[in-house]
Amino acid sequence: MDFLKHIISLISLSLLLTGCYKDFEPDIEQKPALCMNSLITAGEPIRVNLTRTWRFSSGNPGRNMDISVKDATIELYVNDILRGTLDIVTSPDDRDKEDEETMGQYYQSDYRPAPGDRIRLRAVHHEYGEATASTEVPLAVPLTGLEPNIAINNYIGSSYANFYDIALSFKARFTDPADRINYYAVEVDCHNPEPVESDIIVNVFPDGQAPVKYAGTLQYFMLDYDAEPIFSEHLSTLDHIFDSDSWGFSIFSDKQINGGDYSLTLNLSDAQYIILNPEHIDSLYHSTVTVTLSSISSDYYDYIISLWEHDSGVHGQLGNAGFADPVFLHSNVSTGAGIVAARTKAVMVYDLTDWARALPHQGLN
Repeated sequence: MDFLKHIISLISLSLLLTGCYKDFEPDIEQKPALCMNSLITAGEPIRVNLTRTWRFSSGNPGRNMDISVKDATIELYVNDILRGTLDIVTSPDDRDKEDEETMGQYYQSDYRPAPGDRIRLRAVHHEYGEATASTEVPLAVPLTGLEPNIAINNYIGSSYANFYDIALSFKARFTDPADRINYYAVEVDCHNPEPVESDIIVNVFPDGQAPVKYAGTLQYFMLDYDAEPIFSEHLSTLDHIFDSDSWGFSIFSDKQINGGDYSLTLNLSDAQYIILNPEHIDSLYHSTVTVTLSSISSDYYDYIISLWEHDSGVHGQLGNAGFADPVFLHSNVSTGAGIVAARTKAVMVYDLTDWARALPHQGLN
C-alpha cells in the first residue's frame, strides 16, 4: 500500500510538519544485551534462538557480523520446577552450508510441554548478562468441522499432464471456550504424494525426450485473508479510512465470538491441481489439505499485532515517516529484546482422494 499518498494533503497543510534530518552516531556507551526468541509448541521439543543486540552502525547480521550467542546457559523451568538446561544443536538441514557457524544453530530441550504448562526460560552469558521470559502453553480449542467447496474453473488436458484451475474454499468450525480469553492463529497447508518413477518416455521438450515421473500435486499461492472478516479485527477506524488491509494476517482474538460457535471462511486463491497418472496409481490421488487452528499465548498475539502495526498500520506508517511516535515491537523478555510465546495446535485434514480419482484426464499417447 502506498500509504504516503493518502496523507500528502495533511502534510502540505503545515510547514511545521516539514524538516530535515542528519545521520549521526551518538557518543553513548551501549552494552549489548541478550535477545531470546522461542515459539513453544505443545507436544514438541522446546527450541530457543539466542542472539545479542547490536548498534545499527556496527554492521549487518548475517553478512559481515555474527550476533548469535553459542556459549550461554539456558535454564528451563516448568511450573516453577527446574527441568535442566538446553543443549545447543545444529539443524540437519544446514549442515551442508558453507557458513555453519552462523546458520541453523539453536538451543533445544527434549522436554515436550503440555497444554497448561507454565514455562520460564533463563539465559545467562558471561559477557551479555541475563535474560528471562515466561509464557503459558494454551489449552487446545478443537476444530469441530471442515466443509469444503471445490469447483473446476478451467481444465487443460494433454498427453503429458492435466491441469485444473479450481475454486477451493473451506468452512472451518470451532467453539470458543467462554471461561477464558482466547487468541488464535490459522494455517492452511497442502500435502502431496511423492512422485512415482516410470519407464515411459514422452516427448516433452523440442530438443529431446525426458523420462516421466507420475505425480499428483495440489498447489495454491496464498490464503485470501480478506475473505474472512475476523482477520481484520485489529484494524482501527483510521486504518479503514486509509484502506489498510489484513493481508498475511490470520491471527485474531475471541472478542467478537464471546464464547460462541464460529465458522472461518478459508479461500485458497489461485489454486491448481496437476496430475500425471495414466496408469491410475492409487497413491498419487492422495493429496490433502490441512487446516490448523492454534491457540496462542497473549504475548504472541501482542507481538504479531505490534509487528503488523509497525509494518502496515496507520500509526506505524506515520511513525516511519516521522509524523508520529514510533511503534516498538512487543517483547516479554527482561532485556526488552525478543519474544517467548506458546501455542497448542488443533488439526483437521481434508482428503482429496475421491475428488481427484473422479477428475477427467487424458493419458499418455
